[in-house]
Amino acid sequence: FMTCVDDVSDQKGAGVLLAGPCLVADCLFAFNTNRSYDAAGISVSHAGAVVENCTIVSNRCARWGGGVSVEAINGGTLRNCLIAWNYSPQNGGGVSVYNAKPFLLNCTIVSNTAAISGGGLWYDQGGAQVSVTNCIVWNNKAPAGPDIYGTSGLFLPGYSCAFVLTNGVSGNITSPPAFRNATPGDVHLTRSSPCVNTGTNLPILVGGRDLEGNPRVVNLTVDMGAFEMPNL
Repeated sequence: FMTCVDDVSDQKGAGVLLAGPCLVADCLFAFNTNRSYDAAGISVSHAGAVVENCTIVSNRCARWGGGVSVEAINGGTLRNCLIAWNYSPQNGGGVSVYNAKPFLLNCTIVSNTAAISGGGLWYDQGGAQVSVTNCIVWNNKAPAGPDIYGTSGLFLPGYSCAFVLTNGVSGNITSPPAFRNATPGDVHLTRSSPCVNTGTNLPILVGGRDLEGNPRVVNLTVDMGAFEMPNL
């Protein structure tokens, strides 16, 4: 467990730079500032880097990736993470992907802001291939592509919730996720949410835990996003 709060840097990753194979789990990255470069929260610069069950909130960068910047050419994984209220003065308020091939699984990317494009998620360069599964990307802000914006590369969503996706294709939905109360920051799902029991059960999720340590798969099918609805 690691807490990175109020750190300031002029290099990649004001919170942490992941330059080799590693697992960063159950950590908080909040209110960090990158004054000169990308990634105020986390910089993922190696394909073997995995960020799991982390909360990445209220970070500010100088260029791309207010919360997370991914530049790992052949990979990088974000799993069961909340990425919210981060800011970029350019692109990728929540997550930026540059010439990389990350896998985002069961992440909630909400209420991030970019001054140019991709408030939630931004990707660029022909080598970029962004795989997004069981994720919620909602209520982010930017002049171009508030939730998701790509200049070039591939975007591969499945069983995810975002307004810009195609409803019903590859399990994706475009209906509002029905958070408990997103305005003050409660992005747990309500029982009426269309994101409940509509993800896909990848093998890595079976027997796993969500962001709060609760069982990951309830009622046979996993939920979208970082928080699983408990079986009360």
